Amino acid sequence: MDKFSVSRNMGFITGPLMLILGIMTYMNHRFPPLSIVMIFLGIVRIGLTIYSYMMNKKENQE
Repeated sequence: MDKFSVSRNMGFITGPLMLILGIMTYMNHRFPPLSIVMIFLGIVRIGLTIYSYMMNKKENQE
């Protein structure tokens, strides 16, 4: 297992976790600027993870 697949597999856990934590803190009105950053980073992390997964899947098909 190389470091890229480990990072991608961790992205499936850390992305939604950051998104959930950001939404929870935003709903409780705690640290609004930080919660918005957490939501944004969670979305970016999920997007990069899905992109990496699709690119790896495409390379394996060729």
